[in-house]
Amino acid sequence: MTAPAPAAAPLVRNEGETVGDFLGRLQAADPLTLSDKVAALFVNDPTVFPYLAGLATNPETSQTLIVEILKGMTVAADREPVKLAGSVSAFALADPANTATLISMAREANAIPLDEVFGEGLALAASTLKTSGDNILLAASIQSQATSREAPVALSEAFLDNLLLTAAGRQAGGAGAGGAADITGNNPSPLPTGGVGSALNGVTQTAGVTAPSGVSYFSAATTNFRTSTSPTEQP
Repeated sequence: MTAPAPAAAPLVRNEGETVGDFLGRLQAADPLTLSDKVAALFVNDPTVFPYLAGLATNPETSQTLIVEILKGMTVAADREPVKLAGSVSAFALADPANTATLISMAREANAIPLDEVFGEGLALAASTLKTSGDNILLAASIQSQATSREAPVALSEAFLDNLLLTAAGRQAGGAGAGGAADITGNNPSPLPTGGVGSALNGVTQTAGVTAPSGVSYFSAATTNFRTSTSPTEQP
């Protein structure tokens, strides 16, 4: 009786192999499980996020691979929302152009779980900039894009949800010192009378979002690592 063939060893990324080449090998070996492998690749090494984002928005990437990358990111949003929100935040902070890349990914994926985590990550980036005072203009730009008509509604809602929560926390914590200011330096209440779209006065809200919704992972997400400013450059 012939012994069963041993199970094939899982493919691993070779030293010096680009993310794109590795995904190409995975796709050739088993295209039906590629999205799960993309999710696992990110969960095991979040620093690959900029390269996944670069591939997903590169016009030279095959549409099939783009779809699988975005499916994998959606799986990661469900499995590790805090980790993904942190990566999104770091990516947005690394380069002013990266917020547009994230919005493009969310629109293409058309998946509410991914929209919500991306929105939370962008809110974390904007809040980090405001708290540190490093770049108020970038914070306002992130907010403007995250709440624009180009952004998915679920992303805008998650962004505003988390921004309001952190604004309320800052105001409560800073009440003895005169309260907390918003991104533009104003000092609104945690729930502005103009609605959630005016959470950061001075920046136009055009997404038509009327009420915050979604689950928040914001408080646990971090930006302790920074990513490359070039999403197409391979690690």
